[in-house]
Amino acid sequence: MRMISWNCNMAYATKQEAILALHPDVVLLQECSEKHVKESGAPFAQWVGKNPHKGLGVLGFGPHAYALSSAYTPAYPWFLPFRVEDEHLNVLAVWAHVKEKQERYVRITHQAIDYYRAFLEEGLSLAIGDFNSNTIWDMAHTGYSHSALVEKLEQLQMRSVYHVQTQEQQGRETLSTFYLYRHPDKGYHLDYAFVSQSLLGKTELTIPEPSTWLQRSDHLPLLLDIHLGPRDAGKEGTGLRGGFHDLEDEQAKHATGPFSLDGSGAN
Repeated sequence: MRMISWNCNMAYATKQEAILALHPDVVLLQECSEKHVKESGAPFAQWVGKNPHKGLGVLGFGPHAYALSSAYTPAYPWFLPFRVEDEHLNVLAVWAHVKEKQERYVRITHQAIDYYRAFLEEGLSLAIGDFNSNTIWDMAHTGYSHSALVEKLEQLQMRSVYHVQTQEQQGRETLSTFYLYRHPDKGYHLDYAFVSQSLLGKTELTIPEPSTWLQRSDHLPLLLDIHLGPRDAGKEGTGLRGGFHDLEDEQAKHATGPFSLDGSGAN
């Protein structure tokens, strides 16, 4: 199973070919419009948020069965819990945003994780998306820091795939997922995939080179492959770069149809 999480920086409909060329089973979109989610054509399409032009969307494609969890509450409008029924996976899609002055970014994520604790404790679980936080800013969120959030997730037996895969420490990441003003020298690691301990040996995370993707957004997509059975054969990446698959090679391997890999239209 392949999940892609991407803060698309709005206008998803004009960028979707680049994502769909990677043949995802699930796409989690931050900063997407309700309209573009509804018009995506995905069999499973959910959107939450306050601004119809800029919310959190989840798209689910076959051959899987998806369901919005009954645990969902609009009290945390940018956190969306859903199940992949046939794989017995619980997924919490994340976009850490601003609810109130004191309920923002990592602080609101703490509240959401507390609320969805029982959901995340039910078997195999993931929390994936744009967390908008990093250990380097711990001092700005005393008591509700990113490091405290990591510890909270570890208490739920969930760990960051990136940090397990690279053996890097929180706050010392060598690969960025967000580039302020899309500037290549202003990179930060803000996007994460936390998975149940028992999934760690079955997951691979890909982060692409920024050159092409920064033309589309200030965030890079996370591509998470979860190897759960025979259906996932053939979704392994090709070629490694710094311990991560090269996503541009992955696009070249899987892309079919009339669209170029840079999302610019017909070849």
